[in-house]
Amino acid sequence: MKRMPWLLCALCLTAFARAPWKSDVPDADLKWIDGSQLPLEGRSFAAATPDDLYARLPAELRAAPDLAIIRGMARTSTGLNFRFKTDSDLIRVRWSLANNPPYARNVATGLAHSGIDVYSWFSEHGWRFWLNDFPRARTNTLDVMWVPGRACTIYLPVFNRVESFSVGIRKTASISKARPHALGKPIVVYGTSMVNGYSSSRPGMLWTSILGRMLDVEIINQGYSGNGKLEESMLGYLADTDAAAYCFLCCGEQQTIETMQSLYRPFLERLHRRRPEVPILIGEYYWVNGPDAFAFEKPKRNFIADLVAELKESDRAFWKNLHIVRMKDMIVPDGDGAFDYAHVNDIGAKQIATAFANVLRRSLDLD
Repeated sequence: MKRMPWLLCALCLTAFARAPWKSDVPDADLKWIDGSQLPLEGRSFAAATPDDLYARLPAELRAAPDLAIIRGMARTSTGLNFRFKTDSDLIRVRWSLANNPPYARNVATGLAHSGIDVYSWFSEHGWRFWLNDFPRARTNTLDVMWVPGRACTIYLPVFNRVESFSVGIRKTASISKARPHALGKPIVVYGTSMVNGYSSSRPGMLWTSILGRMLDVEIINQGYSGNGKLEESMLGYLADTDAAAYCFLCCGEQQTIETMQSLYRPFLERLHRRRPEVPILIGEYYWVNGPDAFAFEKPKRNFIADLVAELKESDRAFWKNLHIVRMKDMIVPDGDGAFDYAHVNDIGAKQIATAFANVLRRSLDLD
């Protein structure tokens, strides 16, 4: 009996290391559909080249001098997802990555970095997590037992670059678009690592992905770790995107209060002139440990709140669509939403998504 705990541990470790269920159906017996032929969400532009297919910015924008620092990050598939319906009882997902393992990095799990998440639609519950897979090599395959006729969402890796993606289904089956979203236009979220996905455990748990499921809307993730610096080229990109709303969460060490004071107001004014009917939501600057953890950041918090108040006071009619998402609503009260001093875990991600969702429901009349 003394050896039983060791046996149980060994069994648990074996179960954890085991790959997901694998069908014995040969690849040749399936109908394969390339990712370029699947309904992709999270990208606001048509892919002009294969290199654009799983990128978040088009090649010409990635080449802009003021976006050079995010050029590599703009080629990652953060927030991109396939959303479709199929009558197949088997979905074989195959994705190839640009980078070699290991994939767990610093504040990113291997699942978040390079894995995929599969969600299933339930008419009585909405989207629910179904299955995922941890990447073991540059090319990975996941077999998913499926309920024919049910809608599917597959979230792509957060921090790696996808080189190819395909889905195999029964040869007699088909794939079609899922039902339209409740909101016809996408919501664009711009910011730093807090938008980029640090430190959610898997692709479906980014707060932007959670927000998309909460509101039944397409989300375009424009979060770039260490950046979110309100570049001129990014202003043009946002203004050219036909969005339902723009959300900003540009909190990070990379900006001084002086930089924020010089950039924020003109950036918001120019964007709002281009799209005066589109609501703008600005997340109040904060650190995930709460208002007392880093007192030296208080000027930045005050700046966001003061700026929104000043703009609305200057012209209430023009700025009627400007809203603030309060720090107190984004922070988990007991501190358990924090992965580290500056990033959120899954609990924190859901809290941020809820805070933004509540303001978006009011500003977009979704209640």
